[in-house]
Amino acid sequence: MEQVERFHLPPNKIKASDSRSKKYKQRFGMECWELDALPPSELIGIIDTSIQSYIDNPGAFKARVDEAEQGRKILRAFAENYGDLADLVQPIGTPT
Repeated sequence: MEQVERFHLPPNKIKASDSRSKKYKQRFGMECWELDALPPSELIGIIDTSIQSYIDNPGAFKARVDEAEQGRKILRAFAENYGDLADLVQPIGTPT
């Protein structure tokens, strides 16, 4: 509700046809708000803060993030040069 008040988000009516509506109404009332109504930078901040709260070893986490980024760079380079590389690679099962 903090974000609803801070960003003055417009409410939506709960869809009575939604199987989850009864429990939602009991817990939160008759209005709901769409997550994508928040500015993207705010969503990123909320998600980042939540994820960070579960990380007990920031150094190890950063190392894994860096490793994943390096892998993405390699894949991107391969994809960008696939045409050139495909001529050099022989398909599996093709006689030499």
